[in-house]
Amino acid sequence: MDENEFVKLVQQNERIVYKVISLYTDTVQDKEDLFQETLLQL
Repeated sequence: MDENEFVKLVQQNERIVYKVISLYTDTVQDKEDLFQETLLQL
C-alpha cells in the first residue's frame, strides 16, 4: 500500500475512527491526540 492509498483509506474511515475514539475520551484535544496515536499505530 502506498501513501496515497493509505491517506484515502484514512479519509474514508475517519468518522468511524472518531466514533470509537469518542468512547474513550471526552475532550477535543484528547480526541485529536488519540486519533494521531491511532494513525501512528497503523
